[in-house]
Amino acid sequence: MADEKADLVGPGIGNYEDLEKILPQDYSSLLTPKETMEALYAVKRSMEEGLCRELNLLMVQVPLIVDTTSGVNNYLDRDGSRTPIQFHISNDYWKNPIDAEVVQAATRWKRMALKQFGMEVGEGLITDMRAVRKDYFLDHDHSAYVDQWDWELVVTEEQRNLKFLTEVVQKTWKVLKGADPCVGALSAAEDEEVSGPSGEADVPPRRGDTGQIPRSPEKAARDGRPAGVPRDLHLRDRVDAQGRLPARDEGRPLQ
Repeated sequence: MADEKADLVGPGIGNYEDLEKILPQDYSSLLTPKETMEALYAVKRSMEEGLCRELNLLMVQVPLIVDTTSGVNNYLDRDGSRTPIQFHISNDYWKNPIDAEVVQAATRWKRMALKQFGMEVGEGLITDMRAVRKDYFLDHDHSAYVDQWDWELVVTEEQRNLKFLTEVVQKTWKVLKGADPCVGALSAAEDEEVSGPSGEADVPPRRGDTGQIPRSPEKAARDGRPAGVPRDLHLRDRVDAQGRLPARDEGRPLQ
């Protein structure tokens, strides 16, 4: 029951008091608004083309509006508290009216689209999904307007295993890593030392793995925390353990 209640909360921090504590107060962009847009769309193109190439995906547009009876739209909770925006289309002078709603997520639509476009095993689709989620708490990384990539691949029952999943993750990481030079080339702060992703993706082990992430002896001695932490910690704590947490957050204890 506790897990189900947690699912209903949705993403985001949930209140502006806590949000204020984690946002930097001295942030300033290194790029102008124009440079930001140029860089944003260059990186998106690079990653989109890379994902299509590495995963054998076809770009397909997801619908923004669907019929309420289509069954395509996704509800984002279990109790119906986060509902889609709905409206009525009178159509040809009320002869064929439509009750419509704005898409919230594309999970169901992707599965239907795989069949609609005749995707075979090893083929898939990717969409730059635009959606509206009116019932979310709005914070630094959650908006009522959603613009995100969604992709789906046709696989066999035998491919539903850790080995195949790891291969997909590595291909995805290759695309992310490949976009880093694009960011550097477009950045107005070329004299800044910026460390991008490197090496292979660190695929988290399955639950129960007791492997440790080492921490530097100096850092462990300075803050009195362990010299190694479990790999299955929350991402924030893993980043802290690896010495990559921003200074403003270092005072927060490991969970």
